Amino acid sequence: MKWDRTARMVERLTSRGQISESGATKVYKNRHVISRDSSIDGGVYLGACQREAIVVDFFNSPMLKSIFESVKLEISSQPLRSELDIPNAVYAAVYQAMKYDLNAVEEIVGKYGVEQDGEISLNVFADRGVGVCRHMALTCGVIIERLVEAGVMEGKVSVDRRNIKQEGHAWCRYKSPDGAVFIIDVAKHYCGKLSSPWIIRAYSRPVEEFAMTPEEAYEHYLEYYETTGMPCRLLTSFV
Repeated sequence: MKWDRTARMVERLTSRGQISESGATKVYKNRHVISRDSSIDGGVYLGACQREAIVVDFFNSPMLKSIFESVKLEISSQPLRSELDIPNAVYAAVYQAMKYDLNAVEEIVGKYGVEQDGEISLNVFADRGVGVCRHMALTCGVIIERLVEAGVMEGKVSVDRRNIKQEGHAWCRYKSPDGAVFIIDVAKHYCGKLSSPWIIRAYSRPVEEFAMTPEEAYEHYLEYYETTGMPCRLLTSFV
């Protein structure tokens, strides 16, 4: 399982002179390239291989705004009892709004003629109510990004991706202020903490950080290393 899809995309487009740099930010057609830990809104999401270039423009996306408002309504309608309440609300709203349909995505991409890195708004897919993992991950990501900006929640959000069995897969990752990491993967029907061995194996970054007490550290390190074969950077105090 490799984490090289973004690097491959950058190499592919740089070799063609289609990506420029603004400091540490990669730029494609005057939009920042969405990558791990980058901002999402206002950016463009490109593939390791040629496909559509998905533009995320929340303020000009009526359907994304509608999903955002439904999440806010759900959050405000009941007291928050669990750290998973808001991630679950985002997951549920995107799950309801966007069904996994590769054939429909290919039809839309062909209709708009954007197969070769052509730009198309995420709202087009959200409005049709279809997508695959990348569209779902971007939708979850921009909704959480807007919730953070609105002061509804705190933390950081990212769209992560990797190769799994020679195919790319993308998901939304949210990190709370106390260091807890949550995975929101509508395509794979999972919303929860980055904790159990199979979740760690599926979603952990090459060098992962976990906030834990010293008493938990040694046991967790052994489980993590034995499960993934990757190092785990231990944080001995909560952040």
